Amino acid sequence: MELRALSSAPVICSDLKAQAAQARAEGKVVVVDVTGYGPEGCPAVRLGAHASVMRVAERLCVVAVSKDAPRTLPGLHAWLDERAEADEAQRSFALQALDQEALRWHLASDAAQVVACYLRCHPRVGEVRYPGLRQDGSFAVASRTLQQGFGPRVDYRLVGSDEWQSVSCDPTDPRDQVLSLEKSLRPPAT
Repeated sequence: MELRALSSAPVICSDLKAQAAQARAEGKVVVVDVTGYGPEGCPAVRLGAHASVMRVAERLCVVAVSKDAPRTLPGLHAWLDERAEADEAQRSFALQALDQEALRWHLASDAAQVVACYLRCHPRVGEVRYPGLRQDGSFAVASRTLQQGFGPRVDYRLVGSDEWQSVSCDPTDPRDQVLSLEKSLRPPAT
């Protein structure tokens, strides 16, 4: 089963728990790629996926499997063990990467929350999509799906425009990101 990416445009948060439950009821296997969100940002296995995968580096990924994966996918653990080539340095690197990803997700989400609130109040902005805003259509789903924030991406449309613009926030000071965005939102000089 292919699940809709959390980063679709404009940004929405799919109900992974409901989709996984439906797929399981249909006897389908659910594997979710959490690269970019991390298992801390999107706990896919806890929400019903049989497995989640996060790419950490070239030829290195972290796989999490559900408790019922051995029953549902017999031989999965043995198959994964046969392919595990990570030495101690790579395992240490993967754990560090997971910690860094969790911190990056949290800080970038905080910055995006500030940017989304700023955009929502901006007179040139007609609509904002960010699952962390209570007014957003996917707020309820995102609140029960995502952890440690709502992600780094904010989408918006200018008043009178049908085109969506996207801002991908980073873990740096959100004030600097708002100031940079303000420059791009200034009306054209006449």
